[in-house]
Amino acid sequence: MDILDIKNIVKDLPEREVRSYLQFILYRIALLEEKENSLVEFAKDLKEIFNKILYPKITDPDPYGKSNYKKIHIQFGYPYLRQPLKELNILEEEFIIAFHENWNKPIDLIG
Repeated sequence: MDILDIKNIVKDLPEREVRSYLQFILYRIALLEEKENSLVEFAKDLKEIFNKILYPKITDPDPYGKSNYKKIHIQFGYPYLRQPLKELNILEEEFIIAFHENWNKPIDLIG
């Protein structure tokens, strides 16, 4: 893998994930400086991050559970449907997508 491949992979990472990795690395450096971590452990941790970023494991294609829902509810505003569906024991059969009132972006994916 060359430097351009690495650059493109890092460019496509979500900002939240990048911040998480950076925080982890900085924390490990602090432990190394305080002599609470060995250089070998630090190198092992960096190699683990390297492998997670560049060679991610294939995850479940349906991150919200099963994909054979009987119904999908699209709701705007606060997701009031969740509790009644949970009480009726059909929350796992029916998927709720809740949008913010001003339609800018989804608030939550509830399944």
